[in-house]
Amino acid sequence: MKPSAVISDSTTLITLINIGQLDLLKYIYEKVDISLAVYNEIACRDAAKQVLDASIASHFIDVKTINTHDHLLSSLMLQLDLGESESIILAIESKKTLIIDEKKGRNIAQSLNIPIIGLVGILYYLKIEKILSVAEINQILIKMEQHHFRISKKLVNYLIN
Repeated sequence: MKPSAVISDSTTLITLINIGQLDLLKYIYEKVDISLAVYNEIACRDAAKQVLDASIASHFIDVKTINTHDHLLSSLMLQLDLGESESIILAIESKKTLIIDEKKGRNIAQSLNIPIIGLVGILYYLKIEKILSVAEINQILIKMEQHHFRISKKLVNYLIN
């Protein structure tokens, strides 16, 4: 049974929207919760906003407001942007896994005992569950690279071997 919901930062969502693969998340999650700051980061481009708004209308993505955690938010924003900071707070509040790809944000989330996954982990899961073939993952990796998603050769080899 797939998890009912996950929290997501913007990077993975932007990447999946840019390559036309946002629906890949539906194989794993019933719903994706995002903060208002993450919505604003994604919605600044019209094409991405249209995809995001359609996913909100279909109830796959839900925009959540964080409870007031002024001290924690201020502390997180010393090192992270607003979207990452709010995503971490949402993950703490909801006790859900956080989709996050930026190294600094991942490290902070892990230090706060938040379960995390990134885009590579999502692709790996889709591979081991035989939802995507290695050839399909290769095509996705090519598209990700074209949209400036950085991934190490070591992780690429891990995914395709």
